[in-house]
Amino acid sequence: MAAPITNNEYVEEVELPTPRINTTTKFVRPVSPVKSGKLAGWRKGFDKAGKEAFYLKGVTLRVHAYEECRKEYLNSNKMDDIFCASTALANSCQYALGSPVTNKRQGRNTLIGIRERNCHFPNVFTKVEYFMPWIMKNLRQYKP
Repeated sequence: MAAPITNNEYVEEVELPTPRINTTTKFVRPVSPVKSGKLAGWRKGFDKAGKEAFYLKGVTLRVHAYEECRKEYLNSNKMDDIFCASTALANSCQYALGSPVTNKRQGRNTLIGIRERNCHFPNVFTKVEYFMPWIMKNLRQYKP
């Protein structure tokens, strides 16, 4: 980066995950099971006058076990690149598409997911770890 990031209540540095690839199936599997994550982003709401407004918010999500998620999405053939998560307090549909989901790994914020477009329970997120080989391949072309 050209300048260091200054963490504050609105900005936190995050790392990309380190994937582990199963050499038999070629699928990316998590380094360790993730049980929770923090969804942050712009959330739709209303101001004091009742006018629609957007607020920068965050909520902790419970990440569902693979089997639990698979029960909900049996007809889906894209289970390896998604994960399911939810919270009783807020619906992730209220957050902007593309909002990041992070998790603390070894004391550092790691990007684990990105909010997808669906709005049913449990909510589905893109699993960043799955796409790390593609991300790293494409980042190499921009190295100084």
